[in-house]
Amino acid sequence: VLFGYCFQQFEESVCSESYDVCVSEFGVLAVETGSGVSWESMQSASILNLSPLCAGLVFALPVMGVGSHFAIHRLVQEKWWASVCSLAVYILLMLFLCLNAFFWGKRPLDSKEWTLNVFFSVLVCSTLLTFFGGVACLGCLTWWLCCFLLVYTLGPITVQNDMAAGAEENVFAPIAAGSNFAASATALVMYGILLLIGAYLRDIASRRRFLQGVMSRRQQNQILQEKIKAETMTRIFLESILPPRVVEQMKRIKRSLGQPSCLSQRHFGVSILYADLVGFTGFCRRVDPERVFIFLNDLFVTFDQLCDDFNVYKVETVGDCYVATVGVVTGNCEIDAESHGRAENTIDMIGFAKAMVWGSREVTKPVVNTPATLRVGVHTGSCISGVIGTKVPKFSIMGDDVALAALMEKKGKPDHIHASESVVALVPDEAWEKHTIVVDSADGRERVVETFLLSV
Repeated sequence: VLFGYCFQQFEESVCSESYDVCVSEFGVLAVETGSGVSWESMQSASILNLSPLCAGLVFALPVMGVGSHFAIHRLVQEKWWASVCSLAVYILLMLFLCLNAFFWGKRPLDSKEWTLNVFFSVLVCSTLLTFFGGVACLGCLTWWLCCFLLVYTLGPITVQNDMAAGAEENVFAPIAAGSNFAASATALVMYGILLLIGAYLRDIASRRRFLQGVMSRRQQNQILQEKIKAETMTRIFLESILPPRVVEQMKRIKRSLGQPSCLSQRHFGVSILYADLVGFTGFCRRVDPERVFIFLNDLFVTFDQLCDDFNVYKVETVGDCYVATVGVVTGNCEIDAESHGRAENTIDMIGFAKAMVWGSREVTKPVVNTPATLRVGVHTGSCISGVIGTKVPKFSIMGDDVALAALMEKKGKPDHIHASESVVALVPDEAWEKHTIVVDSADGRERVVETFLLSV
């Protein structure tokens, strides 16, 4: 309407100065209506002189587009249908505006303003589609092909019909309208090329940003996965040399920026095992050290594979000595002097000791080609566990009962389980044989202690 007001002001100024120019440019109707600007004249000269039908369709299309977009994003998994819907809405909008310019809202025969209506209709739709439609370059190209098909088909037909009707009524305005239409159509081609180039460049920039975002997210995911993998490997490694409980305590201390002042704990009802190879010193003199390491690794791997079957936790290996417990990390870990888990822990340890002796016979010593022979000592009592040191920290167990278990192994016999009296009291159903050993007491005197042997 603002354009119509300005156009009517310009028309009035031209017609007041020259009759011939007024007739050639604006038609006889502009002279006959006289001077003055009215609402009807401004509406008639407006850029989009919409008929009631076209106005209703133009209003309904955006509402339908918004509703379809909402439904697609809510219900449809393939989101590219939203772009197809947007393109269809803009094609229909352009179709209705062109039909309004050519037929529904047509001006008098001596008027050539319909060419501006066509030009601005296409201009407005194409600009909105390119900058706000969310359609890719291929969609914009499809829209322009449909637009050129409509304009270059209906435009010449309208000009030809108006010129034929004008020739009969001696009206020359259709000729000027044809000239204006040709200029407008050429301008639309140039404008369309510019918009398509802009859409193409925008698509390239959008794809580049998308790929950069994808690569950035992928790198972030890789970094996160590597971090998680490193933390997992670190945790698995730590838990392979330290109990999970101790690892969690160390993590909490590290998060609180404290020093691991005390990670020790007292345990009761713990079954402790010491196992040693018979004749290992002489064997090492005869065999290359590398082959000794390979033999020990094969033997200890056999023992490690048995641990989970009997709820046994491997504490450490010192040379050919294998140390394990039930009741410190695995088994019944009651921290009570009146613990009732002693029998359960001891039964598991005796079963593990038997399996160790049987498994050692399956591993052959290199060079000498004889099976490994074990001497095993078992005792059940109390102990203290904890981590020693901060550089290469080591989980260890200490206490008088630990020393007694080591003594059982030292005073034992090959292929036998040497157990203390407390072990036999908890596992009396085994075929124990009485045995005596001589130990040094606290006052330096020797005393005889009754122990038990179990042949395996």
